Amino acid sequence: GGKPAEFDAEESPEQHYGRINNPTVHVALNQLRKLINILAKRFGPPSEIHVELVRDLKKTAKARDDISKQNREYAKANERRASIFRELNGGSEPSGLDLKKIALWEELGVDQLTRLCPFSGRVISAAMLFNGDVEIEHILPFSRTLDNGTANLTVAIRQANRLKGNRTPYEAFGDNQHADQGMVWSAIADRAKSLPRNKRWRFDADAMDRYNREG
Repeated sequence: GGKPAEFDAEESPEQHYGRINNPTVHVALNQLRKLINILAKRFGPPSEIHVELVRDLKKTAKARDDISKQNREYAKANERRASIFRELNGGSEPSGLDLKKIALWEELGVDQLTRLCPFSGRVISAAMLFNGDVEIEHILPFSRTLDNGTANLTVAIRQANRLKGNRTPYEAFGDNQHADQGMVWSAIADRAKSLPRNKRWRFDADAMDRYNREG
């Protein structure tokens, strides 16, 4: 029993405030301490420091390991994509947009022969990604959604993008407006089924209504 011991906040901060048990948090705080010390030497000590812990630091060890594994796989995939770019562009280094273009292209099919323009059905080769034939396209128009996220992006033949214009896929092709140029809606809808799940619904007739409801 008895009154708990009191500790000075300056001399014994862990005893005064309590110790954080998560070792990942301690690593992060130690790095922060080093940074603050450097800044304090140059600019003087700060009057206040406010620290917020991001959600990842609170995750279990397994969850953090899973995130690390995903990050390693993503980095490995990007290095492979960078190699594709270098091979096609005389060894020059790709930009982030170049890597995104290749990633979107890879979503279209398992290999080059199955990677078809969602709208025209033409095969898109790796070389076409960077020779002006192919562009990144917003599935639902950016001007109407302001959605620049990956889920709203694909790659398509430049001419097909021009025909699609400021419309959803269904608005542009749903009535077979451009069937004479090989853009038949039934075929477009079939190709959309091969896209990631979070992109397929954007080809539906009510895609804009759903977007406005759900965002």
